Amino acid sequence: MKTKKRFNQKEFQKVLSGLFFLLGIHLAILTVLKIVAFFVSTFNPLLAANTILVGFYLGIWQLFYAIPIIFWLKRTQQWGRMKGVIIGAVVTFMTNISIFMSFLN
Repeated sequence: MKTKKRFNQKEFQKVLSGLFFLLGIHLAILTVLKIVAFFVSTFNPLLAANTILVGFYLGIWQLFYAIPIIFWLKRTQQWGRMKGVIIGAVVTFMTNISIFMSFLN
């Protein structure tokens, strides 16, 4: 007979910690993009619009910072937080894909 795994509250807290960690990084990246777009708009408004548009592709841009974070968390053996970052990255990517597909229709 298989024994059921009990709900591990500490693991759940670590996963939530990873989710909020990635959310904080997303907000920081979007803030930097908006500041860059503001300064670029004084010189070239079209380039500023394209800079803000990059924010919609956060799911793709997160490859540049989420994967190194995942490798760092794996190396430091923070498994719960690593799971949270992976879940957050997948949810962000899937959300951006669905928004992008809705714009195509």
